Amino acid sequence: MADSGATLARARAAHDQGRLTEAVPLYREVLAREPGNTDALQLLGRAMAALGQTQQAVRLIEAAAQLQPSNPAIQANLGGALSAAGRHAEALSCYDRALALQPDLAGAHRGRG
Repeated sequence: MADSGATLARARAAHDQGRLTEAVPLYREVLAREPGNTDALQLLGRAMAALGQTQQAVRLIEAAAQLQPSNPAIQANLGGALSAAGRHAEALSCYDRALALQPDLAGAHRGRG
């Protein structure tokens, strides 16, 4: 059995190359071993959002945000998932939290429009 770090790296590589159906089970494999792995939670959430499963994406990234509420990238990713789910006011709040934590975070600025 591969270690979680190696599996997560393979998942990220597949995700970065647009091979989401390959990345998703790898993220899930990491989470089966480490349910609190915030990288796997938020990245799986981003993949699910890209696959149109926005409610699941929101749940996953919310779980990561609960574990690391001061992580600006997670807040920005939550904003993206909420926006994709049509929850725009909540998304703006997440982008604002992300920018309060890291004022130069490009993804949060893009999300705010």
